[in-house]
Amino acid sequence: MDVTLVALLPASPAWALLLVGVLLVLAARAPVQGTLTAAERYWFLWAFEGADVEHPDFGMTLAEDDTAESLLAAYRDAVARSNEIVERCHDLSRPSARAAGKADARRSMRWVLIHMIEETARHAGHADILRAQADGSVGR
Repeated sequence: MDVTLVALLPASPAWALLLVGVLLVLAARAPVQGTLTAAERYWFLWAFEGADVEHPDFGMTLAEDDTAESLLAAYRDAVARSNEIVERCHDLSRPSARAAGKADARRSMRWVLIHMIEETARHAGHADILRAQADGSVGR
C-alpha cells in the first residue's frame, strides 16, 4: 500500500486544537453532535478491523474532568491506532470485518479512507463556522 495515504488521515494538530477549543467553548451552550475521535474508532478499529471493543459513542457530552488536552490526546490516540490499521492493510479493496454505517454494509479500506476525509472536512467546516461565531477568528 502507498504509505502516503496514511498522511490523508486527520492528524493536523492545528485543526484538532481548533476543534477541541470550539467544542469546549460551546459545550455549555449547545449540544454538539458527534466527534472525529468516535468516527476514527468506529470506522477503523470497530468496523474495519473488527476489534472486540465497545461500540464508540457518537454523542458529545463532555465530562467535568475533560480538558482541551485530554480531548486532543484521545483524538491523537485514535488517529495513531487508525494509522496502524491502515499501514497493516495491503489491499485497499479489502472489506471491513463488520458491516457498519447507515447502509449496514461492509466497506473497503478505500471507502473508509475517503469517508474519513469527507467526515473530517465536514467537521472542519463546522468548526471554522463555530469558531468565527464564538470569537470572530477566521481560518484561512
